[in-house]
Amino acid sequence: MRRLLSPVREATRNRAEILGCNYPFFTGTDLADAVRTGGDIHAGWGEISANSINIAARYWMNRTLFQCDPDFALCRSPETADDPEMFDLRPVLVYSMPDDREPGDRNRALVGRDIGRSQIEVLLSLILVSAGSINLSDRMTRLNEEGLELARKVVSAEPGETAVPLDLFEQEHARFWLQKIPGGHRLLLVNWENEPQELAFDLKRHGLPPGDAVDFWRGRRIGCRGGRVEALLPPRSCLLLEFR
Repeated sequence: MRRLLSPVREATRNRAEILGCNYPFFTGTDLADAVRTGGDIHAGWGEISANSINIAARYWMNRTLFQCDPDFALCRSPETADDPEMFDLRPVLVYSMPDDREPGDRNRALVGRDIGRSQIEVLLSLILVSAGSINLSDRMTRLNEEGLELARKVVSAEPGETAVPLDLFEQEHARFWLQKIPGGHRLLLVNWENEPQELAFDLKRHGLPPGDAVDFWRGRRIGCRGGRVEALLPPRSCLLLEFR
């Protein structure tokens, strides 16, 4: 692999950045500037939740080995885009067999009907706090005002350090992510369940001073009583807070 990629690296040095997709980590850290560390993302809840495992397990690689690429920051969903062709995108149908009369694999669709703005916020929040590459991949002219707002917020957000998934070894999907940003922190709480869930976070235990926070996606102030964040989150949703 190194014999194959080294000439490419030399030919593009100081002229282009290389993003390695399906890049074998054992190839080394000097042949690519950024490396895809997640699976192929689709606008579907199954893909979002699966990719969160990759982002959490490989958070330590970011800016240590290379810049991590969690895959595209998708903003499209039935609630955030006005695109009549959105559900017709099925490029993975090329993998269907001749006798596969009714290919029902949901992964063959690029947009699922099981997501809306709340689930897109989960994906974009994970990408933001991962502090890796942020690459848009939507038909921007087909996003509605909600979708465009999400895109604007994620690309204009102040960069921070790589967030730590605090319960990485306690849950299949990390629910608490803490990111340092200039002058403060971001805290991401995620409800991965299919029913409402109350999540609580002790600020003092994690070295955060008591004080109110701002909901990143909605701009509203959130009170933190007794040095704790307590939130009742709807199914498959998140709360991304900024403390300054």
